[in-house]
Amino acid sequence: MLRFAGNQFKEPFKTSALAESFRSDLVSAARKGEAFDVVSGLPVSMQRANNTMSWYEFACAFVDMKWPRVAATTRRTHAEALTVVAPFMFITTKGKPDDKVIRSALCRWGFNTNKRDSEDCPANVRVVLRWVERNSLPVSALAKPEVLRSLLDGLTVRLDGKPAAPSVVSRRRKILNTAAEYAVERKLLDSNPIPALKWTAPKTVQVVDKRAVANPVQARTLLNAVADQGRVGRRMVAFFGCLYFAALRPEEAVGLAKHNLSLPAEGWGELHLERAEPYAGKGWTDSGANRDQRQLKQRAVGETRTVPCPP
Repeated sequence: MLRFAGNQFKEPFKTSALAESFRSDLVSAARKGEAFDVVSGLPVSMQRANNTMSWYEFACAFVDMKWPRVAATTRRTHAEALTVVAPFMFITTKGKPDDKVIRSALCRWGFNTNKRDSEDCPANVRVVLRWVERNSLPVSALAKPEVLRSLLDGLTVRLDGKPAAPSVVSRRRKILNTAAEYAVERKLLDSNPIPALKWTAPKTVQVVDKRAVANPVQARTLLNAVADQGRVGRRMVAFFGCLYFAALRPEEAVGLAKHNLSLPAEGWGELHLERAEPYAGKGWTDSGANRDQRQLKQRAVGETRTVPCPP
C-alpha cells in the first residue's frame, strides 16, 4: 500500500518478489525527484508506460471526441488533415498497402465516426485499416523532435510533391496542435511538443490578387451569359448575384428563402440571413444530405445577420 497526497493506493501482486520490485521502482522515482500523479499514485514515468496508445487509435478517438460538436465540413477537414499525418507515424513499410488506397480508407472510413464500424465498410478497407492500426507508432513518438519535424514538413507538401498553400498548412498544423493538446489531456503526452519545436511554417498571404477578382462589367457579362441557360440559369443568376453584389458566402446564398428578402420597389433592400447550408458531402452530415443546415458562421443558433442588397 502507498500513501501519497493524503490518499492510499493499492496494487496486487502474485508474489512478494514482484511487490518488492515495484516498491523499489517507486522509491527510485521518489529519490530522483520525479513527480507523482495524484490520481493513480504512480510516478510520471510509470504513468506514461501505462498510458500507451497507437497514433491511429488515438486519431480515431480524437475524431470521435470532436464529431458531435463540430460542423460537417470541419469533420471532413479533420479527416483530411489526419490522413496526411498518418503515413509519418508508420513503424514500417513492410506489407504496406498502396498509398492511394490507404488515404482513401483513412479519409472515407477510418476517420469517419459514422462509417468506421459500419457494416457497409468494404472488406478490403477493413484490411487496410487493420494494417494501419498494427503498424502505427505510439502517440508518445510525437515527443521525439525527429519524428515531429518530419511530420510537420510533410504537412507542407501536396500529393504531387509541390508546396501546399500556406493556408492549408496552417489549417493542418492547427488540427495537429489540437490533437496534441488532447493527447496531453489523455495523459499520452507530458506536454504539447509542437510549440517547443523550432519549425517555421510557410507564411500565409493575406493580400487578394485584384487580377483574380471580376470587375463590375465582367460580373454582369457573366451573369447575362448564365441567364440564358433556362430555369437553372435564372437560379444561378440569383445565386452568383448574391455572392458578387451582396458579398454573401456561398452557403449563405444557398440558405436564402423568400421570407429572408426585403426588396422595396425602389432603392436598396435588405437580406435577413438566418442559416447557412455549407456543402460537406453526405458522408459527413448527420442528416445524410450533401449540405449541412447550420447557424451562420461564427454565430450562435438563432442569431441573424442583415446585409444591404443593391437595387
